[in-house]
Amino acid sequence: MGLLIAFIGPLNNGARSLNHNQDTAMDTAVKRQVTNRLEAAKTGDPTTDSIIDTSVAKIKQTPMATLMKAADNQQQLTTLLSQATGLPTSVTAPASSSLFQDTDLNAIREDFAAGRWTQVILDSRNLPKNSALSALLQQPNH
Repeated sequence: MGLLIAFIGPLNNGARSLNHNQDTAMDTAVKRQVTNRLEAAKTGDPTTDSIIDTSVAKIKQTPMATLMKAADNQQQLTTLLSQATGLPTSVTAPASSSLFQDTDLNAIREDFAAGRWTQVILDSRNLPKNSALSALLQQPNH
């Protein structure tokens, strides 16, 4: 079973490449998990929830290949966050910088960029509560 899991990521990445970077079934499942977690982070505050709704819609529309590149490149992440939230890059640049500087997030970013979805799930379960990602999710929006 472990051997099968080890091949899922490379097979999925190969399928995505053969399909001209169109999302695979696994990509869609991963996106569904991410968007479900974002939806669960809604606070009831209209401003926060609106940004979450916009982000969820953008994630669903954005090819996984683009998301993976953003996990590997801070400038691409800044741009993607800006497009996803509608916030200016002057706001999203510090957020992406924080995500890239937090060493607790290195493994999950690297695994996400490489399409190692099983490892991303395991990495996410081990994130400390005080990570940059947790702090960003709890920040009030301006």
